[in-house]
Amino acid sequence: DIKEERPNKIREFCNLHPTIRRIVLANGTGQCKFFNKYFQDWWCSGVLKPGMNELSQKAFKKFAKKTNNFEGATIECIVLPAVSP
Repeated sequence: DIKEERPNKIREFCNLHPTIRRIVLANGTGQCKFFNKYFQDWWCSGVLKPGMNELSQKAFKKFAKKTNNFEGATIECIVLPAVSP
């Protein structure tokens, strides 16, 4: 168990590198819960949009209404299936 979880500074990294257009979450929906917990304000800012695959759409659909259905978003967040058993 992680006792003092801290998110990486992904948003700051993307701000320093404005050509980044995609974030890939490679550990399935568990990682998405963590990402949504710490980056909800980033989602609501309208910068992020889910990838077109089913896992991405399902994980991030709750932000669609808050962001005018991700209109104008510039960074795509893609969820890949977890690989551990």
